[in-house]
Amino acid sequence: MFYNNHQRALKYILWGLYIQLLCFFGQAYSMPSNIVLSATHKSMSNAELISIYTTKKPNFHVMALEHPKRIVCTIDDSYFPENHCQKIIDSDMIKGFRLSQNTATRTRLVLDLRKENTVETAILSRKNKHLLTIKLQKAVNPDHQMHQTKPVKPFLTNDFNPDKVDNFRLEGHTISTVLDSNFDETIFDDMDPPGQKIENFLFSGSIQTRLSKDTKKDAQNENDTSLNNRSIIEAGYKNIFFLSGISDFLFFGGKNETSSHDIDLHETYFKYMGNDFYFSVGKQIKRWGKADQISFVDTLNPENLTEFIIPPYEERKIPIWMLEVGYRHKDFFIESIFIPFFKPNKFKYFGTDWAFYSHLKDDINDTNLSQPLKDYFSAIGVQEIEPEKGSDQFEYAFRIGKSINQIDLGLTYHYTTEDSPCIESFPVKNLSLNGPGVGQLLSNMESLSLTNESIIAKYLKTHIIGFEFETVVSKVGIRGEAAWKENQSLVTKSFTSTVKPTFSWILGADYTSSNDWYINLQFAHQYINDFQSDILFYDRNNFYIIGEISKNMISDWLKATVQSTYILSDTSYYLSPQIIYSYLTNLHITLGLNIFEGDQNSYFGQYTNNDQVFITAKYYF
Repeated sequence: MFYNNHQRALKYILWGLYIQLLCFFGQAYSMPSNIVLSATHKSMSNAELISIYTTKKPNFHVMALEHPKRIVCTIDDSYFPENHCQKIIDSDMIKGFRLSQNTATRTRLVLDLRKENTVETAILSRKNKHLLTIKLQKAVNPDHQMHQTKPVKPFLTNDFNPDKVDNFRLEGHTISTVLDSNFDETIFDDMDPPGQKIENFLFSGSIQTRLSKDTKKDAQNENDTSLNNRSIIEAGYKNIFFLSGISDFLFFGGKNETSSHDIDLHETYFKYMGNDFYFSVGKQIKRWGKADQISFVDTLNPENLTEFIIPPYEERKIPIWMLEVGYRHKDFFIESIFIPFFKPNKFKYFGTDWAFYSHLKDDINDTNLSQPLKDYFSAIGVQEIEPEKGSDQFEYAFRIGKSINQIDLGLTYHYTTEDSPCIESFPVKNLSLNGPGVGQLLSNMESLSLTNESIIAKYLKTHIIGFEFETVVSKVGIRGEAAWKENQSLVTKSFTSTVKPTFSWILGADYTSSNDWYINLQFAHQYINDFQSDILFYDRNNFYIIGEISKNMISDWLKATVQSTYILSDTSYYLSPQIIYSYLTNLHITLGLNIFEGDQNSYFGQYTNNDQVFITAKYYF
């Protein structure tokens, strides 16, 4: 139980029932936009064909693995309503296939093979109907070996044109978009999957509930429990118009209970996709950059930081109003983005474990200070100064990229307002603290000057220039980013901010083994120009190691993963081991820990009292 008395337990239950009723009557959480409708197998005279029917053009990757021999196809940003299916095939090349919801945003097809094969892929798209085919043929070259291959670059078009076929060769395998003389074109005659008809209108959603409990009581004022219920309902028409609404309820329990409940439009936009030209307008989430967990180039959307970095990176992103216009031809693209309204990161200044100043007011109220001093600190307010309405809020962004020798390259520019505030003034003067703790403040009370000001938090303009790349070397995916930021606000020991130019870069590699181990390792460096010694939590040079290790088990419906971020500069770290269960149709259950360690005045060490165990249940419909 999360509480030690019946009243608090009852309160938790009632809140949970209340939120579930809200979700039932119309709010749900966002789910992947592409629905996998079915997968079929067909034997041909000299080949075998797997057909996957989807509601949108799939963004997919194909790999050939050994021990045992198999083909693995993953479709990003996709959802398989059946969640998991497995079929034994008695054919010359394939033993069987497994189709499952591998992660919350990715569908995975595994073909267990009897012998070595060459692999070819094709995509046909007509209106709102899309078919991905995987063709297996007997290997005619005895030197062909089954190796992990690079991600396939699919051929995407509204009208299939065999003259535009591109081929990609790696490690003896031809992976290509195909329509050759041996290919059975009759599979394209009927684009509707067996027993199903793709509708113009799509409706979907999900409900997610996350409960957490601190592992121990180690602070006088802390939120020892939390409940987050987030849901979205989504509706779409012919991949042209998309509408969704979000309900987000967050409750922190413990000595200082607090809660919030927001209902709003989520991603809602209109888009047009031509052969080369495309545009979209509306409330959107747009991802730039190649890195995972930490990205210096992905600066378009603000984040919801009310629970710090506990929610997954994708879940923290907040959609904003924007216009995107782009042009793409073969392996070259250029896109521009206009953002008319400013939207900052979402966070609290006081009163929660993850607030900017944590429980500073409550901690002071529990000291032996005189009542007038307690009243003074309790009355401290915040005055936020955002860009004035009109052109002062406008943001512009540009991105250009090209593939050269199987290396995807991109350059970005973003003229923006910082998503986090610059603290221009703090009412308590002469502060010199190593963190938001009360102990240091009390020991310096005689030297402090107390004014009747508010905290002044201002959002500043800045320029960000970025670079990104991605490629595959042998069996390892390599990616990286670099970004120069003209102004970055950094909090100092006086609880105000200083503004410095920064240069940051990150280099990462990921590898999937033949027995389904996934390893992702990234190294990052941030350099602060004109560094000053009173900056909190940062050095002039800051080094990070970010990692993830995961293993799929029991036919892919059970997954173990560990994510971590270690800061070499101050030796603090964040660690999150998790077990993800997905056997039940449409339901993902995650059990895990969030662990923060380090010196109390280090970046992650300031949260050492916030270690927690959590369980998340997410249901798709």
